[in-house]
Amino acid sequence: MTPAGAVSRRACLGALALTPWALRAAEPDDWAALIDAELRRQRVPGAAVAVVRRDHPAWLHAAGMAHLDHQVPVRPHTIFQSGSLGKQFTAVAVLLLVQEGKLGLDDPLSRWWPVPASWRRITVRHLLTHTSGLAEDYPPERLNLRRDYSDAELLRIALRLPLTSVPGRRWQYSNVGYVLLGLLLNRVSGRFYGELLQARVFAPLGMGSARIIDDGAIVPHRAAGYQLDLKAGLRQHDWVSPSLNRTADGSLYVSVEDLVAWDAGVRRGALLQPALWQQAHQHARLNDGRLADYGFGWFLDADGTRRRIHHDGQWQGFTSWLGWYPDEGLSVAVLMNLAEGDPRKLGEMIAGAAAPRQAAG
Repeated sequence: MTPAGAVSRRACLGALALTPWALRAAEPDDWAALIDAELRRQRVPGAAVAVVRRDHPAWLHAAGMAHLDHQVPVRPHTIFQSGSLGKQFTAVAVLLLVQEGKLGLDDPLSRWWPVPASWRRITVRHLLTHTSGLAEDYPPERLNLRRDYSDAELLRIALRLPLTSVPGRRWQYSNVGYVLLGLLLNRVSGRFYGELLQARVFAPLGMGSARIIDDGAIVPHRAAGYQLDLKAGLRQHDWVSPSLNRTADGSLYVSVEDLVAWDAGVRRGALLQPALWQQAHQHARLNDGRLADYGFGWFLDADGTRRRIHHDGQWQGFTSWLGWYPDEGLSVAVLMNLAEGDPRKLGEMIAGAAAPRQAAG
């Protein structure tokens, strides 16, 4: 799932009618006004936002439509697709197996699969940190998004891909690497990685609606994903085969309520030993000693002068962003149902508005 970067196109749509709805609206009305104005500017059908500040209850805001066909409004419990924001959950699943001694961060992939000679130096750590040398995505001529693939087929196609660099030489975002992590989790744990997440992460943390995408399941409160067409305006997003909606590069359903529960778990150091949480949030070190702005499923950088741990996502008509400002005890989550949406921009705006109040305590 490709991260939701800068938005490259905007359609000339009329302003969408947004229906704001807030839970525990303990903050001034200008927060809601800021959010709704930005959603209108971006032409987003619907969005849900969560803000958590140290020792404060979560502030949740939802606006717009989850489903345009049926005119269903967004609520805080509305379920969106995560896109690559979900990589942090894959990373934690890997670390759970590391914690149990079933997997090592520096295990070469050759321990588990017969790999090409050029791959023999690739380790689990390389996959987690996007330093494996693998390309960002499967080439379109080798992977048809409308066809179902077995795990064996996805692995076989990946093993035929040439590396773009020597493992550890440079940082290059790779969805392929996280697909492989999911296949590795399946093999080492003996169960589908989605079942591992449900039992070991989502249920213990109280993430009641988080789950792997299942297009055939009845999923209450599921939003629809949209894309902007320069001529036709908003349209349903293109269909993707079910097997490619179950890979570990970010194929999750989540609500902002789930992300608030996840935030609480991370804040208290749940699930993992402190040393593993510390490794997850450390900058990856390249072969020449340089540090990359990425840990295990998280970007590590700064928003101006403010230290930040974050990730965004984009997949099948949805965009997402979750950002932590650890020095301030501030977290912001934004989920949108528009492929061209820019949740990171909105999240940074909210973080900027929240910072003075956080600093004031």
